Amino acid sequence: MAISKIKNESIDRTDLTGSILQVVHDDELSANITTSGTTYIDTGMSVSITPSSTSSKILILCSHTTLNDTDSGGIELRVLRDSTDIWTGRGDSDGIVHWTTQEYGIQQGAINTIDSPSSTSAITYKLQYRKFNAGTAYLYQGATFMAMEIAG
Repeated sequence: MAISKIKNESIDRTDLTGSILQVVHDDELSANITTSGTTYIDTGMSVSITPSSTSSKILILCSHTTLNDTDSGGIELRVLRDSTDIWTGRGDSDGIVHWTTQEYGIQQGAINTIDSPSSTSAITYKLQYRKFNAGTAYLYQGATFMAMEIAG
């Protein structure tokens, strides 16, 4: 995991509002992963970040390629802050991440969400996934996951 950070020593934070203060990212997913389960499981992609202020926002970015190998099957992804769900792609009525009506529909996508943790303690964000409805859910190698602290 790479970390870039501006030192927080004697900085007038009023001049930094909206600035990126630190960036952390996980290594790219190195192999395809699959599940046929309906319970969310870890993808192995996670980052830890310690906000410098309780007013900071955390921008979570993820790019991914997914597939479900069965007609009417899908994939749901979610992002957790520690154990709290902060973003979920849910069933087809409100934003499923991937849905196929034909076998082997491959799809590229992105997650972009902002969290307001109101904390200066270390936080871990992680990506989880599960199948939706039927089939086997695939998350392909090359997926990326990162967090950026934005001054509030």
